[in-house]
Amino acid sequence: MKEDRFMIREAVPEDARPIEELYRLLLPDHPDIEVRPDRIRQISSNPDSFLYVCEEDNVIAGTVHLHLCMDALSGTRPFAVVERVGMKRIFFMPRSAMTEKEVNYLKNTFKMKIQNEKQTIGK
Repeated sequence: MKEDRFMIREAVPEDARPIEELYRLLLPDHPDIEVRPDRIRQISSNPDSFLYVCEEDNVIAGTVHLHLCMDALSGTRPFAVVERVGMKRIFFMPRSAMTEKEVNYLKNTFKMKIQNEKQTIGK
């Protein structure tokens, strides 16, 4: 199995249609789902908002929206809210569907992205 089977990256405007399809799976009764390329551009320019996609074999198969929020509890350290998690299938269940190497790759990739965002905010 190739190591690059899964890739997590920040969404780009060209991802609007596949993200919209994922949201329709997530919220089938929601009447006004509309994912616009210009809105994805706005999100990517917001330093506290991150829209990620997960590609499986170069096809968008999942999305998540991460928001960094200011917090009075921990000095200047923010907390994060994760929402709008949409997937074409469950990636981690059953676990036997993925090799241990693939599971660790996904976990480490997401952890590194979060750590990088924390370092950027601390500057």
